[in-house]
Amino acid sequence: MKCYLMYHIHVFEDETKDYKIIGVFTSYDKALDVKEKYSSELLGFKDYPSGFCIEEFEVVGLDVAKQRTVYVIFTYIYKNGEEEELSVIKIVKNQEESKKFIKKYKSKNKIKKNQYFDYEKYNLDEKCWQEGFITYECKYEGNT
Repeated sequence: MKCYLMYHIHVFEDETKDYKIIGVFTSYDKALDVKEKYSSELLGFKDYPSGFCIEEFEVVGLDVAKQRTVYVIFTYIYKNGEEEELSVIKIVKNQEESKKFIKKYKSKNKIKKNQYFDYEKYNLDEKCWQEGFITYECKYEGNT
C-alpha cells in the first residue's frame, strides 16, 4: 500500500535546518489538502510555505482496514552537537519490522560515526503540529 509522508523543512539564515513531520497519509490528495491548509492558515507554516514536501512510500503488507498506524524510520547526522541532516528512509507496518530494517540497513551500508537511526509511530491520516510553530533567535548578552 502506498502512503504519503508530509514534512516541513525550515532553513535558517545560518543554514541549519528544522524538520517537522506533519503526518503519514493514505492518499496524496489527503496530504495535499493538509499542506494547503497549513500553508495558508497556521502560524509559522504560512510564513514558509515552500518548506513542505510530500514523499511516496510503499508499505508492504499494510491493510488500512485493519491497521491505522505505521512506523517511520529515519536517520540523522549530528555535527557540532546539532542535528544537521534528517532523512526518512522507510515506512513499515510495525515496530518489529522497524528494528529488523535498521539492523539490516546498518549491516549493508557504510554508516558514519555521527549517524544515528530511530523510528516513530504515526497514526495514519492524523495531523501533527496543528498549532503551527514559532521561530525566534536567541542573542546572548553578558558573560558566556
